[in-house]
Amino acid sequence: MAKKLYKDFLWGGATASYQCEGAWNEDGKGLGEWDVFSHGNPLNINGCTGDVSCDFYHRYKEDIDMMAEGNQNTFRFSISWSRIMPNGRGEVNQGGIDFYNRVIDYCLEKNIEPNVTLFHYDLPETIAKEDGFANRDTIDAFVEYAKVCFKAFGDRVKLWVTINEPKYYAYCSNVVGNYPPNHKQDFQRYFNVVYNEAVASAKAIAVYREMNLDGKIGIVHDSSNVEVAPDCKEPEKVYLRADMFYNGIILNTALKGELPGAFIPFLYEMNVDPSFIKFEDALTFKNGLVDFMGMNVYNRFYVTDYSEGETEVFHNNKGARSKMKEGIRIKNMYETTDDPNTKRNLWGREIYPRCMYNTLMEIKNKYRDLPVYITENGHGMYEYADENGYVVKEEDETQAEFARRLSNISTEFTQTIKVTNWFNKQIENSIYFINITDHTNDELKKVIMNYYYKEHVEYVFYDTLKTDIDNIGNGEELKKTATILSNLAQNFNMFIGSTLQLAETVTDPINLNINDLAVSRTVKEVLDTLCLFKQIHKENYKNYEYSLNEVDDKFFNLKDYDDPDERYYACVVDKNRAGAKPKVLFNLNLAYNRWVELGYLRLKDAE
Repeated sequence: MAKKLYKDFLWGGATASYQCEGAWNEDGKGLGEWDVFSHGNPLNINGCTGDVSCDFYHRYKEDIDMMAEGNQNTFRFSISWSRIMPNGRGEVNQGGIDFYNRVIDYCLEKNIEPNVTLFHYDLPETIAKEDGFANRDTIDAFVEYAKVCFKAFGDRVKLWVTINEPKYYAYCSNVVGNYPPNHKQDFQRYFNVVYNEAVASAKAIAVYREMNLDGKIGIVHDSSNVEVAPDCKEPEKVYLRADMFYNGIILNTALKGELPGAFIPFLYEMNVDPSFIKFEDALTFKNGLVDFMGMNVYNRFYVTDYSEGETEVFHNNKGARSKMKEGIRIKNMYETTDDPNTKRNLWGREIYPRCMYNTLMEIKNKYRDLPVYITENGHGMYEYADENGYVVKEEDETQAEFARRLSNISTEFTQTIKVTNWFNKQIENSIYFINITDHTNDELKKVIMNYYYKEHVEYVFYDTLKTDIDNIGNGEELKKTATILSNLAQNFNMFIGSTLQLAETVTDPINLNINDLAVSRTVKEVLDTLCLFKQIHKENYKNYEYSLNEVDDKFFNLKDYDDPDERYYACVVDKNRAGAKPKVLFNLNLAYNRWVELGYLRLKDAE
């Protein structure tokens, strides 16, 4: 049984050379385009580089060992073109060959199948200076590089990928502009680059077969499953346009060996000159069909009409802390839009699990039936178990019983416990719990200062703010306690936070204010920030709506969660020295004590 599982089902992890290797200038490696971009380009907004990264170059054995311990049986990684050929063509760097030989051999020693990608976003700088894949000469350079890799590693590597996400690489490089060479909304160059990547992939596949190597070769496409919003006026046109933009070149050439029939008219509709398409490439595509498809599945593209307004691109370069959505509007073509029934994660991307099923069925029904590897997926943050195949907490089962059951059936759970134990050791003597239920203000101050001087404590959380033992019931005395804490925070550059109780009579979550405190209102004078939280009950969901951004004119209804642990809380910022005081909606999961900011709350039909 184990042998059959190994042959028929590959389960593993993935990396990309620039994103993990480090050693950017070691052992004869040439410069890559990301080496140059990260070292001084002002568009590198956080100043990060891949100079060290995960240090996979020196620590690959540790990483592969962990994969083996986790029962993974395949490892998808990419080869750095500039580590093999420092100038992109011509000279071969033996140091690079030796490194990847070591990685491949160690994978095989650990019974892990190497799955090797030739190009994952990292052009040699010499090729990039020649306009990269926008230059047709890069096709021949790529094929030359592929031959070197096939010859060096093809006796042991049985799974090859030519290019990872050719569409997305071209999109970020030429439409968004966050990848080098940082062109923005340059659709001419976008289609030129995608097309040349498709030709390069097909030619490399043909060469692989000519070398009679024992293995399979394919391409990895970032799934761009297109769905049309129900209110779209021209659904067929919008679907064809969006699908052509995202999928047409890559899927048609890789799976059918030809360009889509309507591709050239579509280019004219996009005001793109199709002269980069060459007649001789038709035979190249026929000879370069893939053995398998690799699919990176993250989210669908939910689209509708767009006839008014200019072309715009929205992209989140800042990650989870950004509230920015991702999407595109193309004048007179289409735009990506919001599905009010689908959540977005903190990166602004949809969380839509059905996209996986739709993607696979589209490959099967629209193109052809062939092996498909899910080479990347995920990026969601709101993950809920369902009744089909997922481990769920059973009714009437305690948390301890649930944990014990998981520990018996889940290797991943066991690993999680190990990580948790390690983390607990790291924070030992870093978090302190002190019971000072009955105290005077002087004692409270002494406790805080003692831990400040002896243990270097800089963050204090006081639960719950109250008067000292000598002044119980005197509301005005509460301000004295708050003042002491405020002075400590300011004088010693500490953060001090505290909870306060709301009055039981509070009924309207969205209109919370200082008068709803169960304690003295004068405490507000001392605080820097006062946030008031109140649960919104199910019977009142219909009265509220929220937007993803404060200035949006599109609002969403509150979803009635099936999970009894899911709650909505309104947050009213009653005092905030940093600026405006918006009303914010949070989702709370009591089972995990997880708070997620959803957006900006308002009453329906409010003016």
